[in-house]
Amino acid sequence: MPALDDAHTVTTEAFGGAVLYLASGPKHNSNGTWEIVLGLQRADGILGLDMALHYDPSAIHVVGVTTIGIGTGMTAVSNSTGNDTLIAAYGSAALAGSGQFLKVIYQMTSHVDGVPFSVGASANEGRIPLVWSPGLPPGGAPRQTIKVRE
Repeated sequence: MPALDDAHTVTTEAFGGAVLYLASGPKHNSNGTWEIVLGLQRADGILGLDMALHYDPSAIHVVGVTTIGIGTGMTAVSNSTGNDTLIAAYGSAALAGSGQFLKVIYQMTSHVDGVPFSVGASANEGRIPLVWSPGLPPGGAPRQTIKVRE
């Protein structure tokens, strides 16, 4: 699939993969932490996701990740090293449909506007095409960004 730019729009009928998007956040929690929720559109068939959150460790510290919504049947394990948090999310049953799937909790050590990390991801070891909605910041792993219309 050729690289797409932010101005490219396709219909979901013309694209056979999943779309990673910012479902909510950043939200300031009462305990002082912050959270961002990621979602997947057209997640049918996804059994596993390998993800990397890339950030400035002098600005934030990732506290944890939790599967939610359509991802609740998945197990998520994470490991933070330097300026990356690596996440493996997997399950015995494939995801279906669209919705929230991952909550990221972090502490801010210096002020950051908007989403404080970029997201790299691969679905089913690259066998399911995955693109990013314009709501997630650029950077991280190479990726395609499109606007999807139903």
